[in-house]
Amino acid sequence: MKIALGTVQFGLDYGVANESGRVSPAEVERIFARAKDCKMFTVDTAYAYGESERVLGHYGLDEGKWQIVTKIPCFPDTELDANAVSHFFNESMSRLQIESLYGLLIHDADALLSVKGACAYQQLERLREQGLVKKIGASIYTSAQLNSLLENYQLDLVQLPLNVLDQRLLQTGDLDKLKDHGIEIHVRSAFLQGLLLMPADKIPDYFSRHRWIFEQFQTCREKLELSALEACIGFVQSLPQVDKVVVGVNSLEQFEEIIATRDVHFEPEQFSEMAMDDASLLDPSQWPL
Repeated sequence: MKIALGTVQFGLDYGVANESGRVSPAEVERIFARAKDCKMFTVDTAYAYGESERVLGHYGLDEGKWQIVTKIPCFPDTELDANAVSHFFNESMSRLQIESLYGLLIHDADALLSVKGACAYQQLERLREQGLVKKIGASIYTSAQLNSLLENYQLDLVQLPLNVLDQRLLQTGDLDKLKDHGIEIHVRSAFLQGLLLMPADKIPDYFSRHRWIFEQFQTCREKLELSALEACIGFVQSLPQVDKVVVGVNSLEQFEEIIATRDVHFEPEQFSEMAMDDASLLDPSQWPL
């Protein structure tokens, strides 16, 4: 199963389409119980996701079953080096209340390409050698970042943005390159922070000049008799290079809808004409919302 449970909404009021705020502890428990029933054991979190790691630690995750991936933060006032990696790793383990991780990523790949990036990477390697982490890697945004990382480091796991509008790393052949290196691929932003699931009349005015592409997306998916959710998840999980699709939810009801799409597959090429290359649309960090 390719679906992995994203948990940013467990710790922060996150997402352009999120109208309900942080997920309540009771709802988190129901979501995890359902994930366990469905054998969906991969969980994505991060130190920078507010209370997310603590929420997971409170729930109590059995390390024998759950594959937990977290990320070392890259705060502006913190220099990423071996000491920082060690510090934030220990903090995350304390919050999560576990003894080992499936994956440990650097949250901003540029930090690994900085002056002390090699020292930070060496600390990641030490944690892997000690058996505290199974796979090490980075969260990337661009093809240039990825190529620089592959020239300097041996990574096990990479998280990257990919959706029906943002097909840049697919079109550049970077997904194939990652698989050629034996690197596990986790996809984020399958819904573009929920924007692709929003009704046309709910889309913020900032995106008015892109309204045509949302209308085209609706026309395309309706022709294939797919809901917006089915189109978004089906597109990424139909790509053979993708190992996991990280999806965040605000409620058990939303999670049930996502579970219902786990077997949706089609030829991704049917959405090839949807590909965009406008960072003001594809990069949520540029949205003035």
